Amino acid sequence: MQWKWSFKTLPQFRNQLVRSLESISKYLRGLSEFLCLYKSTQKPRKSRLQAILRRNSWPVYGARSSISSRFCSGHYVGPLMAEFDPYDSLVPVFLETEIPKRVVQIGTAIFRELWGVPFLFTAAHVTDELKNGTLLVPTEVGLSPIDGYLAHIDIPPEFSRLDDSVDIAYYRLSTEFATQLSHHFKPLSQGRGEIIRSAHDLTVCSASGYPASKSKKNGDGAFSSEIFSFRGVIADEDTYDRLNLSPDQAIVIYFHKKRAVHPGTMDAFPTPSLKGTSGGGIFAWPPGAELSDDWSLPRLVGIVHTFKEREGLIIGTTLLPVLAAITVGRMKNFGGVQ
Repeated sequence: MQWKWSFKTLPQFRNQLVRSLESISKYLRGLSEFLCLYKSTQKPRKSRLQAILRRNSWPVYGARSSISSRFCSGHYVGPLMAEFDPYDSLVPVFLETEIPKRVVQIGTAIFRELWGVPFLFTAAHVTDELKNGTLLVPTEVGLSPIDGYLAHIDIPPEFSRLDDSVDIAYYRLSTEFATQLSHHFKPLSQGRGEIIRSAHDLTVCSASGYPASKSKKNGDGAFSSEIFSFRGVIADEDTYDRLNLSPDQAIVIYFHKKRAVHPGTMDAFPTPSLKGTSGGGIFAWPPGAELSDDWSLPRLVGIVHTFKEREGLIIGTTLLPVLAAITVGRMKNFGGVQ
């Protein structure tokens, strides 16, 4: 597991945020526009072990279509970590194509439970790839096609998905498939999400997912990947106006790759491309915990779908449009999926 955090303070947040950060580390004193990163060295033993397992263990899963699969995730360290670690709900999404014949990681999904029903949330441009092949996720039997009722926001034929500022999709998973998925992942409970009134009510958020550049295929045909989190301050009103986005529906986070530093050494550190994190989670940190690494604190508030690298902006959608789409799906009985 690695964290790379990049902060840009807004005028209205600067004094309060800097004061709270100065109490955490001497490295943060005197900072203004961009804040360096800090990673606490006083993590509980179980938390340290979880971080090691996340990065260095490679569970092996059964083959599908002569493809052996494995990736970095799914080890649970005690009931407390299983209960409070939202990383356990993030699922890498792969695309299998026939021409060319290959399997590549293209996105991330969030395994969620609502009203006792299992779902996968992701970005609509991830599920759009179904026109090119089959979407797979790791289960107890290997990389498996996602089984369930799929819904996404349709766009008029004269527009492309690039014009879609919502860009959300969900699967209502079949119970059998959700059980197979639970072999490696844990659904994020209903209480770990939050419907926000406005993104401007938030201060600092983490966008978490599986960068495609960290997905590798080994010599024996096995696959691996790694979760990263990118943390930044919510954009100001001028940025929302320039992007023609509403804070009621969109979450925009400042994150400049070239200004990220290693949380342990405070040195400049190369940050992976965010390609592949689409469909991952946006987690909001409560006031006073902006630099905490206690992942029992943040709540899921949105879904990542875009990274504007030149502008240093991560963009996602709040959970409200997803829940509205799910409400319509419930009226249709999710196509009879049980």
